Amino acid sequence: SPEHEVVFNIDLNPLPDLSVSSITKYKSKRYYNSDNSGFTAGTYFRTNLSGEYTIADNYELFFRIDNLFDTDFHIFDGYPVTPRKFVIGLKYEY
Repeated sequence: SPEHEVVFNIDLNPLPDLSVSSITKYKSKRYYNSDNSGFTAGTYFRTNLSGEYTIADNYELFFRIDNLFDTDFHIFDGYPVTPRKFVIGLKYEY
């Protein structure tokens, strides 16, 4: 577990039908053995951005960008985080 972890959220509604959210996480270095030895993962910041826009009754356009700034770090020894990822879609509720 990291010694320090900070999460910062921003939620905006710039228009009545539009919402945008940003989540930034900071984690300090982490050891993988209980005695604080072995591999350590460095500190990192990671930002995810998402939004939703209601285009009509029951229809919503959404997007998500994971790892917005394409930060390169390892969560566990030998397991790098995924690079920037984009998701976009249309949701219909009935």
